[in-house]
Amino acid sequence: MRSRTDNTKQVVVYVVMRDQQANVLFAHRVYFSERRAKNYCKRMNTAEEFTGYYYVEKCIFFDWKAFIAKAPGVKKIGEK
Repeated sequence: MRSRTDNTKQVVVYVVMRDQQANVLFAHRVYFSERRAKNYCKRMNTAEEFTGYYYVEKCIFFDWKAFIAKAPGVKKIGEK
């Protein structure tokens, strides 16, 4: 299995969103595998309780550790 990160601190992720033009902060799910993201969308788009289409967008994060550490508007546990 190939590494998804390199020395430039970038990582490729596949973001599942309800709207194709949405900001990544409104992501429904994030996967490292394109196949898993597509399978999830396929399953949700054909579900009996259909609530709307899901889309997969390929994204490259250059400072992904900082993004994961503190997303804007999200409080960490124990933070007031």
